Amino acid sequence: MELAEFAGAETHASREFIMLRQWIITGLLLVTTLAPAAGAADEIVLRGISKEESPRATTLGLDLSVLPRYEVETSGQRVDLFLFGASALPDLASLPEDGQVIKILLGQQPGRVMVSFLFRRVPKRVEVVTTEKPPRFELEIAWGEGGSRPALAIGRGGRPAILPGDGAMKFMASSEAMDWKGFFASFETPLEYGIAPRFSLPALPEISYHPLHDDRWGQSLASAVDASNRGAWQEVRGLLQAVPEDALMGADREVCLALLGEALVRTGAPEPPRALEELRRDFPASALLERAAYLDAVAIARCGDTYAASCALESFGEAGGRGGFYCAHAALLQAEISLAQGRPEEARPWLETPRPESLNELFRLRRADLLYAAGSWSEALEIYRGLEGADRLWGDHPSSRAGFAEALFLEGAYDQAEAVFRGLACEPGLENSRGLLLFASARCALRAGQERRALTEFAALRNDHPDSEGGLRSWLTILDLRMAAGDDLGALWASRQYGSLAEKIPGRRLQEEAAFKAALATCLEGDRVAGLELLNSFRRRFGSGALQQEANALLAETLPAAVEELLERGEDLKALALVEKNRSHLVHSSFSPDFFLALGESFARVGLLEKAANLYRQLLDGSDSIPGEERFYLPLAQVLFEINDFTRAARYAARYLERFAGGEQDRALRLLQGRALLALDRPEEAARALLGGELSPSREALLLAGQIFFEDQDFASVEECLSRIGSGGGDDGPGPLYRYWRGEALFQLGRGEQALAHFERLAESGLLADQARYRSAQIHLAAGRVEEGLNILRRLAEEGKSPRWQSMAGERLRLAELGSPSAGLADNP
Repeated sequence: MELAEFAGAETHASREFIMLRQWIITGLLLVTTLAPAAGAADEIVLRGISKEESPRATTLGLDLSVLPRYEVETSGQRVDLFLFGASALPDLASLPEDGQVIKILLGQQPGRVMVSFLFRRVPKRVEVVTTEKPPRFELEIAWGEGGSRPALAIGRGGRPAILPGDGAMKFMASSEAMDWKGFFASFETPLEYGIAPRFSLPALPEISYHPLHDDRWGQSLASAVDASNRGAWQEVRGLLQAVPEDALMGADREVCLALLGEALVRTGAPEPPRALEELRRDFPASALLERAAYLDAVAIARCGDTYAASCALESFGEAGGRGGFYCAHAALLQAEISLAQGRPEEARPWLETPRPESLNELFRLRRADLLYAAGSWSEALEIYRGLEGADRLWGDHPSSRAGFAEALFLEGAYDQAEAVFRGLACEPGLENSRGLLLFASARCALRAGQERRALTEFAALRNDHPDSEGGLRSWLTILDLRMAAGDDLGALWASRQYGSLAEKIPGRRLQEEAAFKAALATCLEGDRVAGLELLNSFRRRFGSGALQQEANALLAETLPAAVEELLERGEDLKALALVEKNRSHLVHSSFSPDFFLALGESFARVGLLEKAANLYRQLLDGSDSIPGEERFYLPLAQVLFEINDFTRAARYAARYLERFAGGEQDRALRLLQGRALLALDRPEEAARALLGGELSPSREALLLAGQIFFEDQDFASVEECLSRIGSGGGDDGPGPLYRYWRGEALFQLGRGEQALAHFERLAESGLLADQARYRSAQIHLAAGRVEEGLNILRRLAEEGKSPRWQSMAGERLRLAELGSPSAGLADNP
């Protein structure tokens, strides 16, 4: 008794401890020791975990440096979050292990971090929400009822499993297959020409000043003032850099510092001039301070520190303001900084600042740059065209000129775009971009229909600049053109070329394009299994790239065909291994219901009916909102019927008829429900199912219902049921069983003349011919057509194939010889 009491007194805390111990042991088998993680900006680092709780949900926030690709796996009270390509700081702040969270375990595996959560109860739903600014995962754990539908995963051995939550699985409506051949010609990673934007420094008001000193250095200052007003800034720089620091005093020194600082900025000083700093320090009341502050901001921006330059411009006021003379200059520079930082919308208000006429051209140019960056190419092009005559403006701003050329290209003005690109390629100082600009020029020729010339230029670029982006893009384009044309070069060879390009082409976006095309070419070549391997590798490497939608579409299109191909070849284990290997994609990617229909049909077609049934059942039982849900019921009911699971077959058919009465599968499932109920020896329910519903029953359903009534000898119902079919004729007639059941029902109902036509057709041939002849004879005799009836009996007795009916015909003939031709008409053999 004491032992029993002790065993029954196990506390909730001890059960949690045992569960926790088992979980930790399991976790330790999976994870390795956390490696110290550096905090470099280009690494994906888990920086902290926070928690918020409510009675119905727990939200766990994971702060990261960059959003990685992720996977979620659930097992009872445990949820594992895998962060690919990430590491965790070894000195994370205290983990929020309280409330619903029993324990949080961090582990570093090769190429990923595992964050494992153990909860006090099993979640009803798990969902991951991501935000990019700041990079953050929020793991939402719902404890209450309701919520979104579960996600689907293919478990071990191909058996489906349901994962709580909808963050992992999304269905998409089926669509026409993509034009993959056309994809090679139509898709191109946008060009980035690598031409750094140049921050404007327009002409400033002339300085009218006569030096106070009349010595040598005063004369140098006077010459410098004159040179500055002529725009000879290199001369100004030479003159004033020769002036000793203590040679000039007072206003002369003030003007000297201002002019020297401006000369250094305009002639490309590598850092903000010290002269401007000295001017602000030594002459705090100078009228040139606003000019110096503007020049200093330009210098800082040109040295690459755009954030500091923007801060330096804060003294000039807000966008659209009407401050001092240099406010318009400062607004222009702020707009240029926003454009350089890739934030065109932030540049918009600065470009609305009132300005003097001398700045109109620059403001218009930046307005065009803004529109181009925002994707409004037509509007940008209209402004660019209006500035075509401003040669000096274009020469000072080659990045804008490249935008102009690209806008021309996008608008279809290929000849003009080619001329601008070729002109840029010859500009001094743009040598690093020369190959890419020549590629852009050849691309214009290609789009203009001059394919032969374009191919010649692409080939020359590949030979002359083999390691440049222009040369590598040229080779990529040549491959694209051949693949799109479908020539005989061999897709497998092209796939290897694309793969090679993906390893050495510069820029992650270009690498992504080449890697995807390598997988696509392999799939098109026919080696779907190898193509899937490349696709999986692509998804691991470019999990957050621009081609994930295309990768999902190709995977959804290729995976079913690959699985089916293996199954048709009899390689069942390979097919199941392929499904298992792509399980994470099934969980985390968007797939059409057509994929799962095809997968289930593949299992069923090779006899793996249990797996097909499990797949369909998990789809239907795990969700109330699958697009095209109604299409899964018929294949499920069919495979359940084939494996003799008649109860479930009838149940799923009934569910469909309840939810989708009158749908496309209504008649087929009504027939299958009737067959299943009949197999369960429930004929009355089967008949009701066969004849019910909004739609008129199918011929097969009416026949089966007629059979049920016939076997129950309910001849009135047989006639009522079968009369709805119609006797028909020829090859499309209902067949001998219909004629037999209906003829026999009419005969038993005393409607022999109506039955006669059915029996006469049956008497022509077939297994029922002898019985039909006997019934025909009975009907003729009963109607008083004695000679016709006796003739039929004589032929049956002599020519019949059934001993039974031959014997009965002979007996009837003997009775007729005794003078009783109608004797035995009531017999019902």
